[in-house]
Amino acid sequence: MLLYINKADLVNNRCYFVEINPKPRLNKGGGLVSSCLMKVEKRIQKEVPGLGEKIRRARKVDKRPLIELAALAGMSTPNWYAIENEEMKTLPLATLRKVEAVLGVTFGVEFKEDEDEEEQE
Repeated sequence: MLLYINKADLVNNRCYFVEINPKPRLNKGGGLVSSCLMKVEKRIQKEVPGLGEKIRRARKVDKRPLIELAALAGMSTPNWYAIENEEMKTLPLATLRKVEAVLGVTFGVEFKEDEDEEEQE
């Protein structure tokens, strides 16, 4: 069972999800099975204008072929192109970090809890 709780306004794109399993299960040793523990997830999105173009420029500076870069980042070349062309609505932070690692650069995308809370006030 997934219970959705919206704890923020749409301006800051913050949503909280709470997963609850109403029937706890025990393993053979009598301990709780991890799938029945409550999980809380917090999602924060941040707009990064021009990120696709920055990735494209960094890729062109790197002389390796795109097929190699994409493979090192664990994605297909069409997926990489979709990122560069900003065809994706949301880019997972983990994917961005893989791209940065492969290219040996950082694009300055950071999430700081203190700054996010200041923006709400």
